[in-house]
Amino acid sequence: YSSLTDKQKQVINEAAKQAQQVHLAYTAELFPHMYANLKSVGVKITEIDKQPFIDATEEYRSKYISDNKLKDFVDKINSFE
Repeated sequence: YSSLTDKQKQVINEAAKQAQQVHLAYTAELFPHMYANLKSVGVKITEIDKQPFIDATEEYRSKYISDNKLKDFVDKINSFE
């Protein structure tokens, strides 16, 4: 990556962002179907209380949001139910 021109890096970065959007949309659409299929064959899906995990990682999430360009990514993660 470091040997690429700025233009090449820009193209790769933009493609990666687009791929991320496509992947997020795909998985958001796919998960309900996957859960339904699993339940239909007798798999018990245990819902967990996410709040203790959210609380335990708050310090790190805040750090990465402020130190890096990950705010959009973290916001997307937080938007999933």
